[in-house]
Amino acid sequence: MKNILYLFSTADTSVAKVALNQINALRKYYPDLNIKIACVNYYPEGSLIEDEIFFYKKKYCYNQILNYFKSIFFVRKVKCSFKPDITISNLGAVNAYNALLGKEIKIGIFHAPMIQFNQKNIISKSLNFLALRLLYQKLDGIIGISQEVVNDLKVHKVNDDIQLEYNIHDFDQIDKIKDELIDENLFGTKRQREILCLGMIDRNKRQDLIIKSLCSLDDTILYIVGKVLDENYYNELLNLIEVLGIIERVRFIPFMNNPYPLIQRVDVLISSSISEGLPGVIIESLYLNTPVLCTNSSLGIWEIFNKKEIYNSKLNNVEFCEKGIIIPNPNHITEDLMIKIIVNTISYIYRNNRYYKINEFFFSEKISENNIISFYNFLKKKYNENSN
Repeated sequence: MKNILYLFSTADTSVAKVALNQINALRKYYPDLNIKIACVNYYPEGSLIEDEIFFYKKKYCYNQILNYFKSIFFVRKVKCSFKPDITISNLGAVNAYNALLGKEIKIGIFHAPMIQFNQKNIISKSLNFLALRLLYQKLDGIIGISQEVVNDLKVHKVNDDIQLEYNIHDFDQIDKIKDELIDENLFGTKRQREILCLGMIDRNKRQDLIIKSLCSLDDTILYIVGKVLDENYYNELLNLIEVLGIIERVRFIPFMNNPYPLIQRVDVLISSSISEGLPGVIIESLYLNTPVLCTNSSLGIWEIFNKKEIYNSKLNNVEFCEKGIIIPNPNHITEDLMIKIIVNTISYIYRNNRYYKINEFFFSEKISENNIISFYNFLKKKYNENSN
């Protein structure tokens, strides 16, 4: 087992960041491995990945069907050129391309439950259904990055060989860059309360709920940081802040390579998602002692917060955990009640310092880089099975 190819969708997402942490850990612990990276969709300037041996498709085609075919030919070309012993892919469509092409060992990493793919347009939903029924079975192994994702994959009978491997987080790197100066041209000097929502802009994230809550939170600025995944939804958000008259209090910022100084600076990090796998931004915020308020979007949240109770997906009350606050899922209560809960819990955090200091973040043990040994052993096992 020598040549390993990593397939990403793009290089400017949180998935790319945690995948890169995995790659760096593999290179550190197993320096004899020859690892190359390929971005299937595009490689924007200023991305996280700086790799001297790098393939990427130079142009993203905005015709969705045509882009799928271009991506298939691109992956085929990369595999023929590099001749990997193992190809590791991330996310739904890229996992499908990996399953479809090549005779090497193929591993698919899934970062979210299938419900997230069902919230896309009709083309994406149809192709995901086909991949679910026909392609993912062709993967030699599947990894879920949280117990929630693993359980979901088993329910959908995606594959017979599913393993739990938590995303690796590079806390040493976070410590190195967390105190870099914040661009005051972008953020200004902190004079007001600040809320941060960090993640892709799409309907699953429900940023509209936070915007509507802002009307009842005086003297508060909201930063929404993330790549626009759904242009229509983004335009709806822009229209919403205009209608509500809070344009000056909501700031949209594209993906940031280093969000940690901002995470440290804000008063609250909020996640209002319907569905999540193992949200890294919550892990990183807790590590940086920033108060966290999040919806009951997955079992992964309970894992991070070290909750001992049996997971309740239909939680209808506010849970004050040792490590943060969990509020109901947006799908399980009315919008008016959801907004009221967000306002009340953020106001509670403003009044109390309870969530500012975390004595010990137990979950960090499961996501440190030395857990790469388990992942490597899984790859080696798959490679040896195929060799025999």
